[in-house]
Amino acid sequence: MTPARLRVALNTIGWAKRQLARRVDVDEHEVRRWESGEHEVPAPIAEWLELLTEFHIDDSRIFPLDTFRIMRNTLCIPRE
Repeated sequence: MTPARLRVALNTIGWAKRQLARRVDVDEHEVRRWESGEHEVPAPIAEWLELLTEFHIDDSRIFPLDTFRIMRNTLCIPRE
């Protein structure tokens, strides 16, 4: 995963570097090293980010946010 692709993935998913660091249990400085190209993103993490990015892109094409909100409100179980 290139540094540019990492930035695109984080932007698409909506995560800051800090959030990624917490989720993969690394120091935020390590994520910055990935983003700068100083260190490579480990393959399992890169693959996981690619899957998440693909899901977010496909999800936004299939269900725009407003459509999701309408569906969520329609499918809510009424309060007793």
